[in-house]
Amino acid sequence: MSAFLRRLGGTAAAHPGRTLGLWLLILIALSAANVAGGGQPRDNYNIPGTASQAGTEFLREKLPEVSGADARVVVHDRAGAPLDPAVLATVRDRLGDLPGVSAVAPPRLSADGDTALLAVSYHVPVTDFRGTEGVDALNRAAAPAGDAGLQVELGGSVPENFSAPNGVAEAIGVVAALLILVLALGSIVAAGLPLLVALMGIGAGTAVIGLLAAVTDISGTAPTIASMVGLGVGIDYALLLVARHIEGLRDGLSPRDAAAEATATAGQSVVIAGLTVLVSLFGLKLSTLPTYSSFGYATFATVGAVMLAAITLVPALCAPAAGSCRAGPGSPGPRPPGPAWSSGGPPAWCAGRCCPRCWRWSRWSRSPPRRSSCGPGRRTPAASRRRTPPGGRTTWWPPNTVRAPTSPCWWPPT
Repeated sequence: MSAFLRRLGGTAAAHPGRTLGLWLLILIALSAANVAGGGQPRDNYNIPGTASQAGTEFLREKLPEVSGADARVVVHDRAGAPLDPAVLATVRDRLGDLPGVSAVAPPRLSADGDTALLAVSYHVPVTDFRGTEGVDALNRAAAPAGDAGLQVELGGSVPENFSAPNGVAEAIGVVAALLILVLALGSIVAAGLPLLVALMGIGAGTAVIGLLAAVTDISGTAPTIASMVGLGVGIDYALLLVARHIEGLRDGLSPRDAAAEATATAGQSVVIAGLTVLVSLFGLKLSTLPTYSSFGYATFATVGAVMLAAITLVPALCAPAAGSCRAGPGSPGPRPPGPAWSSGGPPAWCAGRCCPRCWRWSRWSRSPPRRSSCGPGRRTPAASRRRTPPGGRTTWWPPNTVRAPTSPCWWPPT
């Protein structure tokens, strides 16, 4: 897997324009397919094998007129005048002609006659309405009352079961993520790159969810949950790859080689983490609840798209933005090259200043020794002064000073 990911990252970094263009084409194709043949979200509250489901099935068989959804249409005259019975009769007749309606009760008038309530009973469950289908039908049936200047309001399970997606939750999540990333990374480019990768994956995943809705039941809240999960894991995966890419740049690698190295190393963690999430999502199927299963399907599509976007778009975007991804003026200087830290003895500047225990651990972590646990004390003599060696790591000199809690490395521990 490492060799494949290395080639994938190197190719994406070598052709950033083609990689980004390919993703845009995929996103456009999926969106077009969703518009042409995608379905509408639809909740399925059936729970096979339960007592409540048995009662629902009994009502559907014996009393179908009261086994389905319900709606309430309230008509009110703002001026306080009594309502016209002819208008109410017209509205009632139109409501009775709607698909799935079994009965419409006579209008119930208020004491002063300026408000009327019409109760509508269906013989189909509320989940049979896709999108705004049920609400739109009620609004069309009550149009004569609106044309007469009356106020019309809807209630009941049909209008209350539908909530129009407005994207407010997603927008709040994106803005909050951007602010946190800007504060953490100190750069708009570095903060925007993981967010852009996550949004590209979410866009592709949302289109796939629409296509899944055409062949199976997808809950109306599943796309929102999938978007939030995709935003979180997408930023996480992209940050992991970006951090490893920056590490490669500090080690002196070219932008393309740093992208390939980051994809070969951190990319394996992204793939394993993503596959773990995908396999875990299938556990929602064990709940035997169709609504929960739809959450798993939607989140599976989004996380899968985000994972693919991370291991392909991050190398493509990091390579041209290498100058913006490098460490800022206050960041630590470049480290010695990786091979010098993974084999052999300490570099010349570290000799006599880094303890052997630090050095042994640094060979495994491929990073310069940061802190020694060898020193017996935590006091720093006033005569000690800081010195920056050629490798950019700050040590303390002379070497016989006692280490402090915040010092990178102290040796010897006298």
